[in-house]
Amino acid sequence: DFVNNDGDPMDDHSHGTHVAGTIAAEGDNALGVIGVAPNTQIMALKFLDNNGSGSIFDAIQAIEYATMMKQNYGVNINITNNSWGGGGFSQALYDAIDAAGAAGQLFVAAAGNDGTDNDSTSSYPSNYDLDNIISVAATDDNDQLAGFSNFGATSVDLGAPGVNILSTVPGGGYASFNGTSMAAPHVSGVAALLLSQDSALTALEVKEQILNSVDPVGALQGNTLTGGRLNAYDALTQDEPLPGEINGSTWNDLDGDGVQDAGELGLEGWTVYLDQNQNGELDNDELSTVTDANGNYSFLNLAPDTYTVAEVLLPGWEQTYPTSFEYQWSDSNQTGGPVFDWLDISSLGTELNLFDDDFAEVSLPFNFSFYGEDKNTVKISSNGYLTFGSDATDYTNDPIPSRNDPNDIIAPFWDDLNPSAGGSIYHYYDASEEQFIVQYEDVPFYSGGGSLTFQAILDSDGSILFQYDDLNGTLSSATIGIEDATGGKGVQVAYNETYVTNDLAVSIIPVILGSPTVVELDSGEIVTDINFGNQEVTNALLGEIHGSKWNDVNGNGVWDTGELGLEGWTIYLDQNNNGRLDNGELSTVTDANGDYWFTDLAADTYTVAEVLLPGWEQTYPGNSSSEVLLTFDDISNADNEQIPDGYGDLSWSDDFFYVNAPIVVPGTGYENGLVSGDYVAFNSFANPVEVSSDTVFDFNSAYLTAAWDDNLSIQVKGVLDGLELYSETVTVNTSAPTLFDFDFLGIDQLTFTSLDGDGDVFNDHFALDNFSFNEQPSSILGTHTVELDPGEIVTNIDFGNQQISSSTIFGTPGPDELNIVESQVIVFAGDSNDIVDGSQSLGGNRYYGGDGDDIIWASVYDRLFGENGNDTLYAGDGHNILHGGADTDQFWIALAALPSAANTIADFEEGVDLIGIGGLGITFSDLSIAQNGDDALISALGTDLAILTGIQATTLDSADFVFA
Repeated sequence: DFVNNDGDPMDDHSHGTHVAGTIAAEGDNALGVIGVAPNTQIMALKFLDNNGSGSIFDAIQAIEYATMMKQNYGVNINITNNSWGGGGFSQALYDAIDAAGAAGQLFVAAAGNDGTDNDSTSSYPSNYDLDNIISVAATDDNDQLAGFSNFGATSVDLGAPGVNILSTVPGGGYASFNGTSMAAPHVSGVAALLLSQDSALTALEVKEQILNSVDPVGALQGNTLTGGRLNAYDALTQDEPLPGEINGSTWNDLDGDGVQDAGELGLEGWTVYLDQNQNGELDNDELSTVTDANGNYSFLNLAPDTYTVAEVLLPGWEQTYPTSFEYQWSDSNQTGGPVFDWLDISSLGTELNLFDDDFAEVSLPFNFSFYGEDKNTVKISSNGYLTFGSDATDYTNDPIPSRNDPNDIIAPFWDDLNPSAGGSIYHYYDASEEQFIVQYEDVPFYSGGGSLTFQAILDSDGSILFQYDDLNGTLSSATIGIEDATGGKGVQVAYNETYVTNDLAVSIIPVILGSPTVVELDSGEIVTDINFGNQEVTNALLGEIHGSKWNDVNGNGVWDTGELGLEGWTIYLDQNNNGRLDNGELSTVTDANGDYWFTDLAADTYTVAEVLLPGWEQTYPGNSSSEVLLTFDDISNADNEQIPDGYGDLSWSDDFFYVNAPIVVPGTGYENGLVSGDYVAFNSFANPVEVSSDTVFDFNSAYLTAAWDDNLSIQVKGVLDGLELYSETVTVNTSAPTLFDFDFLGIDQLTFTSLDGDGDVFNDHFALDNFSFNEQPSSILGTHTVELDPGEIVTNIDFGNQQISSSTIFGTPGPDELNIVESQVIVFAGDSNDIVDGSQSLGGNRYYGGDGDDIIWASVYDRLFGENGNDTLYAGDGHNILHGGADTDQFWIALAALPSAANTIADFEEGVDLIGIGGLGITFSDLSIAQNGDDALISALGTDLAILTGIQATTLDSADFVFA
């Protein structure tokens, strides 16, 4: 009993008892009525109260209970009768019924008692488009559709008696009721009889026998799918199904028009198969055949069923018949993706005066094809989406696809926006390009905290382009993509994730793809002409792959200004994917600019790789070594771990927890922050954490458990061959997870220590879980996979390489003065107050100051780590990354001369650190401080000086600077 939350499902309304009597009331006892299937056992699952009302949640619980009892406890529940209805579409209810079907349960549902057409006005649950549902209308004793009964030529399957139905009621009595609730149990009873006759029948086979055996009734023609009323006798006495056939051919579609013309011959030796799991691949257990000399094929002795007939496409060919209409997306960060090219229409277009949760409907200048339908008007919503449907004001974004409104949408940034609080929305027709452009200009979020400038561009060819010019604020709460009118198909680019950035373009284009054919094979049926047309890709449609190789001096995987191409490197197509250049594999050598190209390539999938020279490592597209995952262990593992050699990138695992006291989580599920009173538990990225009811978070010295004290910190030290090279201290954040970001280059061991406000070791409810380094090998790293279409020229298949550092330089424990002229070196100055001058080097170095008040000078493409102490870091001529570390640090971003490129300050602390500019006569009033995404960009005299990571430009003032 899910309405009263107990184990007693006693009927306190009479509806359920009446339904149960129709299904299974006892016979041969000279009492009352007999059920359709009197020997059937019934499990009573109650979720409606004494007024006949209940909740969708309780209905789901009842359905899931029946599924659980069959799957987990072997209770033979094959049919659920569902004489109930109401409420709108529920994805959770849909999923529960779908799961019941997967468990082999037939779901018999009343069509509803509103006298309406379910084809146009859905009635749930009978209207869910699931194979295991039978939807039942009500008929009277004259075989007429009951006046109250819902109907539907495609959504209601059949009729059954539902008027003046006499059946059992509580208390030992009998009563006559009307309704589709009375019709459904007649069908459930017949389904039970079929299973008693043949227990091996599947739910879908039971459904098929019931629907194939109805009595044709004029009143149900056009009002139900079968046009008939239930016939129990015919359902039980159907003949054994006869085997059927599927026949067809494959042909050479020379002109590619999808029609077999005279002179276009069959294709011999092609594989055709029955893709029963519909994964687009021929699996070992799937039936297949090969076409004969004329291109013909046959599948014989097939049982009545639904079959998906597909072909195995040969390399160098494309399918021209049958085809389907789909969309594909890419962005400007991808190889071969669209190019960001902002066209500001604010001075050209028509401005819309939209309020909060508002829209305007405008005419399109051309017929725009969207999911195969021509659209000539569009609604422009204030909430960052366009729609061809009815709902243009929804501010609560959904994932795609979703049957929830709105549907038929184009969503460049669907979120709760408010143009009435600022900004503008424009639309414009660019006749020369045949493009309809909608531009959201500085439109703020409803909650405040930023504004957005972006575009949606509809092209007359049916393609769609999103462009993002200036985005400020939280970008992780929007839906980006498109969805069809039904809500059943769509392309989701992003949903509630930080994806879009300034200067990003996203292209969504329609494509015609080869598709299989679905055949509904009846008993004894011979289906012909299930044909496939294919066209060979000609030499005129050969493609090319172009790319470059560069000297990635700073090793950041980005081709920066001043980094040159590498001549004489071998690039090859690794056709067997074994990671080495073999005899017979196509290869080429980079020219003086580092460029290479492959031409005359057939459409295919290619793996583009490089031959790595000794003394070099790859920085793009990936490191050639394996990835190592840092995993925090359970309490039983107290061992220290060594960092393995050649570990590559280090990734943190998601099972690193810390809390401020032993707590008990009150429920079960996924939560972003597990809350109990004043206590909160997070993992290392504040991602959802799966927990069970009554799980006790009671940590001891094997786990990090923080009391959220501002004075607590974690000290991390890097060790090489037992020698401490550097240390870094991070203060535990009092309101969010503490994130660790350290450079592990050149060390073989990592140690963690928790410290109190006096710098002493602190172990009272504050310690760190031990960890392991687990190597995650990859089949092939450092390659590009290129899907080359006919005639396509793919560019920017690039490789970055950095020379492996030839030496490591160590200072002494006391004060040092180190002058560095070498490149590609790592310098550990050690403790005490050190001076490291790398200004005369060619760059590409890493400098670690260690403890003490250090002074470090950069050249170009260097990385500076002040670490502990009051450090002074001089940025040099640009492309440098500066980390001050703990305590008060100064970052000098320009001294006597402007840098050739901006430097990056990775950990500037406002109110603690200072930014220095000297020798140029620049004052604070000469500075331009602008927001650049999540970072602040500082410029002066028309030159970019520094990027401050994670800093809001508006919070910086003159107190953060020192001038000399």
